Amino acid sequence: HFGDSLKHEKWYSINKTDQDHIIEITEHHKIRGVFWERMELNHFPYDVQELSLSMTTPLRTNDIYFIENKQKLSGVNRIIFRDQQSWHLYEHVEFTYEQHREEYSLNYNQIHPVVVCTCHVGRKCGYYIWNAYFLIFLITSAALCTFAIPPSNTQGRLQITCTLLLTSVTFRWVVNKSLP
Repeated sequence: HFGDSLKHEKWYSINKTDQDHIIEITEHHKIRGVFWERMELNHFPYDVQELSLSMTTPLRTNDIYFIENKQKLSGVNRIIFRDQQSWHLYEHVEFTYEQHREEYSLNYNQIHPVVVCTCHVGRKCGYYIWNAYFLIFLITSAALCTFAIPPSNTQGRLQITCTLLLTSVTFRWVVNKSLP
């Protein structure tokens, strides 16, 4: 979670099963906020990032049990996703269940359940293709213009070559500053 952007709603529902006469109390959470994730840029700009949200409780594993609701599928509200121009948010949500031990605590023996919700986003690479790769291609292909200058005009050829080289280096600096 990032800054003071977190909005959290919590409510409960009670359900009584007919077969075993067991009362089931369900705690529901609706979390809205701005979160931070470290990016893996191995396949940039064609990358798909995994966004994970880990939720735990101060209760121990023998006091509470996380169960995924199979009747009501979980999902992501793609309409309110703020970074739609740069990313494609996939609908699929995965859940994994883990256990966490408080390592540097007096309660080291207490194991807490953790549920990890994961969704995926894919980068829309068109911006980087047109504004970075394509412009570098144009600058590089402009180097072919030096062959149109007669070989006897060494000064003109050198001027164009140096100008294109410096333009290419400067453009790459600008592009590197705008990359993630």
